Amino acid sequence: MSGVEWRQSRGAYSGRNSEYTKPFGYRAGVYTLGYAYKGRGNFIVWMHTRKGQKDLVLNNIGAQRGERTVVLKADDEIFFDVLATGNWELTFERKR
Repeated sequence: MSGVEWRQSRGAYSGRNSEYTKPFGYRAGVYTLGYAYKGRGNFIVWMHTRKGQKDLVLNNIGAQRGERTVVLKADDEIFFDVLATGNWELTFERKR
């Protein structure tokens, strides 16, 4: 986790290349995963939970920015496994 930064509070991550984010606890519900990627290669993001949920939330190629809806099935601690060849940012916020 050497290159990952946790900015502001839980739910805001940035890094370079492939990294695991720090795990944080979240309540069950619907969330928005915001992302920005500045690399040219593949950008893959997996969401893992301590209770065994594993979801592929992104698998794209090239620089991009956008949002995805993610459902957390139970109150749990989650982390993201990011596979990338460039700088990236993620935000994870509960939908209102």
